[in-house]
Amino acid sequence: MPRVFRFLALALLLISVFPLQAQEESDAVFESQGLVKYGRRWILPCETNLAPELRQLDSLEQQLSFVQRQVALAKDDNARQWKRQQATLAGIDRLAKRLKEHTVGSDQEKELAQEIERLRKMATSPGDAVEPAKLAAQPNVRELLMQQAQLLATLTTRTAQLREDMVKLDHRYAEIRGKLPEEEQGMVGPLEPLSRRLGRLARFERLANQDRLPVFLQNGQPRVAAVLDQDNPQIFTWNPQGEEIVLTANMAQSAGVVYTPEEGAVVELEKQKVKVRRGRIALLRVGPATLQDVAVSVLPPEQEYRGGFLGGKVFQHYQPDLSLEELSLQFDTGAMESTADH
Repeated sequence: MPRVFRFLALALLLISVFPLQAQEESDAVFESQGLVKYGRRWILPCETNLAPELRQLDSLEQQLSFVQRQVALAKDDNARQWKRQQATLAGIDRLAKRLKEHTVGSDQEKELAQEIERLRKMATSPGDAVEPAKLAAQPNVRELLMQQAQLLATLTTRTAQLREDMVKLDHRYAEIRGKLPEEEQGMVGPLEPLSRRLGRLARFERLANQDRLPVFLQNGQPRVAAVLDQDNPQIFTWNPQGEEIVLTANMAQSAGVVYTPEEGAVVELEKQKVKVRRGRIALLRVGPATLQDVAVSVLPPEQEYRGGFLGGKVFQHYQPDLSLEELSLQFDTGAMESTADH
C-alpha cells in the first residue's frame, strides 16, 4: 500500500507541475513579442500612453474654446463701439456742416466750433474702438489670436501623430497574433478596438481642421500658422497674390527640405528680389488645406528676419478668403472636397 500511495502522490505532483510549466512557456512566448500582462490580456506597453494623450487633447480643446470666446467677445465689443463711434462722428460732422453754412462770425459760433472739435477728438481718442480691419493689430487681440493659432497648430500635430500611433499599434497586434496559436490569439490586445479610438480622435481632428484660421497683424502683415511635415508648426506671412511657399533657412532645416539642383532662382518679397534655393518638402498643412510633395523656396540665412511666406495662389483650389474684419483666413471646404473627387 505505501508504494501505491507514493505512486499516486508522484502522479498528482506531475499533474500540478505540467500546467504551470505550460503557462510559463506561454508567458515566455508573449514576452518575447514585447507584450506585458495587463489584467487578463497581454498588451504592448505603448498602448497605455494612448488614454492620457487623448485626455491631453481634451485639455487643448478647453483652452482653445476659452481663447476663441475671448476673441469673439473682443471682436463683437469693438464692432459695437466702432459703430457707435462712427454714428457719433457723423452727428458731429452734420452739426459742423450746419454751423459752417450759417456762420456769421460771432464769438458764440467760434466757441461752438471749438466745442465740436473737442467732441470729435474725444470720439476718436486712443483706447477707443478701432477700424475692424485693424483690430488684429491691437496688442491684446493679437496675443489672443497668436494663442489660438498656436493651440490649433499643436492640436494638428498631436492628432496626426496619435492617428499614426493608433494605426501602427493595430498593425503590430495583427502581426503578433499571426505568430501565435489560434487558442492564444484572443489573449492579445488591444484593450479597445481601433475603430472606437479613431472615432474619438475624429472629433479633435475636425476641430484642428476647421475652415477658419485665426489671422493676426504684425508689422502690418497678416500672419497665420502652418505645420510643416506633420510635426513642425511655424508662423508665416500670408501673401494673397503670392505664387511661392517661402521658408527661412531654419524652417528648411527643421522640415528636412530636399534641395533641387536649380541655381540662380529669385523671388520677389515686399517689392524686393531675393535669391533663394529651390527644394521640396513632404507635407504642408494650413488649417484644412493639405499639400503633399510641396515645392518651396528657401531664403539665405542673412534673410532670416523676413520670416516665411505662404503664397495665396498656391492654395487657389481651396479658394482662400482673407478677412481681417473677421480676424480669419477661410478655406472653402466644399471646393476642397470637389477637388479631391477629381
